[in-house]
Amino acid sequence: MIGKIVTGKSFGGAVEYVLKKEKARLLDSDGVDISSIRSIINDLNFQRKTRPEIAKVVGHISLAFHKADAPKLTDEFMTILAQVYMERMGIADTQYIVARDRK
Repeated sequence: MIGKIVTGKSFGGAVEYVLKKEKARLLDSDGVDISSIRSIINDLNFQRKTRPEIAKVVGHISLAFHKADAPKLTDEFMTILAQVYMERMGIADTQYIVARDRK
């Protein structure tokens, strides 16, 4: 597994980048209305207003795996993996979405 962590300023840009891909799908979330991309962005931006002193509030973590692992990487497994990863990285008590893009 290779992980890449990027921070940024725009929830809109990050959420649209992740979820507007042709084969992207939302696997898990917490603290956001997932009825639409716009509602996810709105909820994230609303919460952002509570910490205006933080410039880069967006965290985008991409995890990549070897092709040989593909049969084992079910959506259920990937959801659990994302939850464990966030826990071990100390990401807690915050809004998030977990998405998957099959290439």
